[in-house]
Amino acid sequence: MRILIISKDLKRPIRLRLPMSLLKSRLAWQSLIKNNKDNNFDFKLMYKVIKKGYKELKKYVKTNGHFTLVNIVDSEGNLVRIII
Repeated sequence: MRILIISKDLKRPIRLRLPMSLLKSRLAWQSLIKNNKDNNFDFKLMYKVIKKGYKELKKYVKTNGHFTLVNIVDSEGNLVRIII
């Protein structure tokens, strides 16, 4: 999984390469749950959904190749792109 963030406020773009297995990592989700207690979002439910869908996502990437999950460009030229 690759994450690219380009903004005029930043001197350099932010480029992150993370393993897809991080999506199903229990440690990552526990830290999200711990740090977002005031939020109404149900992270526990999202973890269960992603854990079930992870195998299908890997099969899809294996047969069809990588794809762009998020590609956002605003009027100021800021860019956020997530590629699976």
